[in-house]
Amino acid sequence: MELGLEHGGTCPAGRRAEDGVIPPHYVMEEHPSSAYPPRTKKNVADADATLILTLGTHVTAGTRLTAHLAQESGKPWLAVNMESPQAVEKLLTWLQEVEPEVLNVAGSRESKFRGIQRTAAAFLSIVIGRLRET
Repeated sequence: MELGLEHGGTCPAGRRAEDGVIPPHYVMEEHPSSAYPPRTKKNVADADATLILTLGTHVTAGTRLTAHLAQESGKPWLAVNMESPQAVEKLLTWLQEVEPEVLNVAGSRESKFRGIQRTAAAFLSIVIGRLRET
């Protein structure tokens, strides 16, 4: 949103999030289920491709589910360790190859990996800046 990109997606019923309720300024469709896996499945299905952002090589069950669903969908997906020196170039190359109109961006929760939200925002800001240069 800060970079002027469209956003959306599906969230659990009640706009449920682990830290409370997703504020109304986030454009989200509520899933009938309040569970996270059905939301994840719908977001993978509704996107042209899925990007999974990680810190290091440790991933949570939810991140593994996202990867499994993305692979099962037959749509392009990529997991990127944002700590890797090659992460930005790897993602840029993939985005140029795949050219998704709708990109599902997923990753572990802040409560599981402290700092991942801030790191992901900075990482994506760099990637989007580079894309805008081309």
